[in-house]
Amino acid sequence: MIPLMDKPYVDSFANHHVRKERGLPKLKGNMSPLRYPGGKGKLAQFLAAFILENELQGCELVEPFCGGAGGTLPLLDAGIINSLVINDINTGLAAFWRSLLSNTEELIYLIDTCQIDINNWQHYKNIYLNPEKYSEVELGFAAFFLNRTNRSGMFHAGPIGGKAQQGNYLIDCRFNKVNLIKRIVHIASLKDKITFRSDDANEVINSSANDSLIYADPPYVKEGKNIYSKYSFNDLEHKKLSNTIKSQSKYWLLSYDDVPLIHNLYSGSGINVIELSYVMNKAKVGRELLIASSFLSMPQL
Repeated sequence: MIPLMDKPYVDSFANHHVRKERGLPKLKGNMSPLRYPGGKGKLAQFLAAFILENELQGCELVEPFCGGAGGTLPLLDAGIINSLVINDINTGLAAFWRSLLSNTEELIYLIDTCQIDINNWQHYKNIYLNPEKYSEVELGFAAFFLNRTNRSGMFHAGPIGGKAQQGNYLIDCRFNKVNLIKRIVHIASLKDKITFRSDDANEVINSSANDSLIYADPPYVKEGKNIYSKYSFNDLEHKKLSNTIKSQSKYWLLSYDDVPLIHNLYSGSGINVIELSYVMNKAKVGRELLIASSFLSMPQL
């Protein structure tokens, strides 16, 4: 029998009384400047409870598929973890994170001075598709621009409002410069505790310290191609990741979409169902699994 953890269960860890009872701090919301379908920002308070439940506070957290790192940055900010290793192989996304951590002022300048319109969308789309012709900060900003102006934040999608810019929501509706710059400045203030990598996730997992906590949010099985395009996984890659992570004697936690393949791959692990809905194009809603190494416990209310 797979224990069901519904959305109210997950949301309860953000409740003031539950937090006080467990000694959980209130985490910053929306720390990440990036938008992601199925982003894990709403899972941060649960992750904090999971870490405390397993007495892992103060550890290094390793995130092999970081995306926007929305679920883990608040943990670092609150001091629940001491350091954060984030990794992503998307070339544009990697350039963004490196620029944020190492070239903050130039990245902020580009955000502050850029005109948010279709002409620039075409320009930055071209940079994103031809990364070898541009500097790292140009590529990083191009990825950021597309993430904030594309439908659902997907790099390969079209602009919000379409190329004709019609409808109630237009290309600049998710591009609040003041707010986004504040987020970037705040993350940059934590840069001494953040390591960014752009390596194969299996290598990142294998090379992580024995006392670190690995939190992996791999590409979805069912909607992976739609969300991640060429960075999605096929079944063999999901199986390889499964073999890698199950061979570890380290602490690990995965979030995955609820599909038969993942049940088959992780049937020997402690699988808990979490009803944390993700939305694709306002229509497709899915349920996710949380899968932990067998010697870790899920927090109970």
